[in-house]
Amino acid sequence: GHNLSALYCLGQNAPRGVATFHFPCWTDRGWTKRELADAFNATDQMLDTAQLYAGLVVLRKTPFALRFLREWLSWATSGEHITDAWDPARQYPGFQQHRHDQSILSLLAKRHRLKTFPLPTAAHDTRDIWAWDAGYCEITWPLPTYRTSFDPYVTHYKEMGRLQDSMRHCEKTQGRVAPLRDYVQSEQVFHSMRAHDRMQEAHLRHKWRPAQLRRMPQCAAAVVKQESTFARSRCIGNHSFGCFVFEGVPHI
Repeated sequence: GHNLSALYCLGQNAPRGVATFHFPCWTDRGWTKRELADAFNATDQMLDTAQLYAGLVVLRKTPFALRFLREWLSWATSGEHITDAWDPARQYPGFQQHRHDQSILSLLAKRHRLKTFPLPTAAHDTRDIWAWDAGYCEITWPLPTYRTSFDPYVTHYKEMGRLQDSMRHCEKTQGRVAPLRDYVQSEQVFHSMRAHDRMQEAHLRHKWRPAQLRRMPQCAAAVVKQESTFARSRCIGNHSFGCFVFEGVPHI
């Protein structure tokens, strides 16, 4: 079995007794039907932030936690809030699917301004914020880092190897997403992705070819020092460590 002690500590430290978890980038606007969003009077801030994951909720018995569960149940058992009854013409641009009780949980947690956490996967970085709230720096988290092939959604940016890969993966299913600040440098990575996209668009528009690039101004670079365990070995691209001089200034 899995060691759940970290989740226990997270629940113990949750100020109101409820700890919930969210996806890396999929938002409520893409995965909540308009009918439910309107019933909640959901704001843009609620809709354009990451949707919560309903498969894991950590609870400590408090008056608020009991009220929260009753409210979640009430929304799920009244009207058509939990069903797939929705009007295609009314949905937001980029809408993919309605996620039923998960959509209700997500909007409800945001209405109550609950603090949510990245999913507690085994690939753990001590900078990840849920570890701080649980009171741990070294801990084995209970969920697997990688999902099986029949359950293909991304639970965590480390699942894709790095944050940019995860954000690109999410774009394939929901289109362009807002930068989420859950992880270190996520906003910078987002802007770097957009800069790369603009360069790629320009490349396609101008139809650059190697012969054209050779006629353009070139940069002269020279290796000045190689920091490697093999001090006199040959430099290997994307493997050796060192620096080069560009316009008289050393660059890593």
